[in-house]
Parts: sequence; C-alpha cells; structure tokens
Amino acid sequence: TLQNQFYPFSVNMKNVLFVIGNEYHLYSALCLYYKYYSSSDYKFKVIITKRPGNIRIGTNYKLPFDYLVLDDYLNHLDFLRIKQYPNYLNKLNSTFERVDELNIYFDFTILITLIVNWVKKNPNAKVNLIHEGIAGYYHPTFNRKVLTRKIKFYFVYSYLKYIKRFKDI
Repeated sequence: TLQNQFYPFSVNMKNVLFVIGNEYHLYSALCLYYKYYSSSDYKFKVIITKRPGNIRIGTNYKLPFDYLVLDDYLNHLDFLRIKQYPNYLNKLNSTFERVDELNIYFDFTILITLIVNWVKKNPNAKVNLIHEGIAGYYHPTFNRKVLTRKIKFYFVYSYLKYIKRFKDI
C-alpha cells in the first residue's frame, strides 16, 4: 500500500528488550525470539550483562538481532575496582528510545534495577521476570546465603548511592 511506502516500519511496532547474564539465558532468548518476536511487528534487542573478568561471555556473537554487552561494575566483587563507572544510562538510551516490553532473567543486581528504572520511564512498559528454575533454593544453608547476599548488596548499594552519588538505583 501507499502508506507502507512512506513508513517502512509498522506504526504499532513494539520494542522488546531482553536482559541476560549467561549463555543459557542467551539460548532461551534466541528460542523466544524465533518463537514469538521474529516478525516485523517487533524490534528485538538483547543486553548482555557480565562481570568484567568473565571470559565465558563473548562480545562478538553472530545473532539475528542487535545486542549490547555491559560490564557490571555495580556488584559486590567489582564495585571498588573502578574509579569512573561507565555511563550506563547513555548506553541504554543508545539501544532504544523507549522499551515496550522488558524480559529479565534475574532480579537481584543493582544494574538490573537501573535498567528497570530506565524502562519505567515508559508508563505502558511491561516488565517480565523469567523464572529459570529452583536449583539450590531448598538447600539447608540457603538462609545463611541469603542473609550474606543481602548484607553485601546493602553495603554496595549504600556506597554507590551515598558516597559515589550514583543516580537511579
């Protein structure tokens, strides 16, 4: 039609963003892309978050969609290793103007919180947490691990929020 000549993209195109943290999440995102999001109604992108020293996650994948790799310096192991934190918001703004649907595989990192807060600027955005299993949740030492994880998280959070004045977390 004449309208499609002037507007090569669908007016109702949805921006879909997946945030993954390992190769299993990448495989799942690929499966979901081919099953649901490979049509022209969706603009699909992936953000791969990884620890800076993690060599298992590469930066040169051949994927049928665009992706961005973010080194996560906001975790309890790496937050003191760097003097100047990357400008995550500028990197996020370069991926999409707005996100209509966000799919994340884990919810306990400060970087994920930053991404979710960035997505929430669109009041109609839908955020999905993809549950990846229950391995280890019923282990007898799980409650001690949770307490240790919470203490580490709040230490890093307090440092970034009040000492480094990191915004949007």
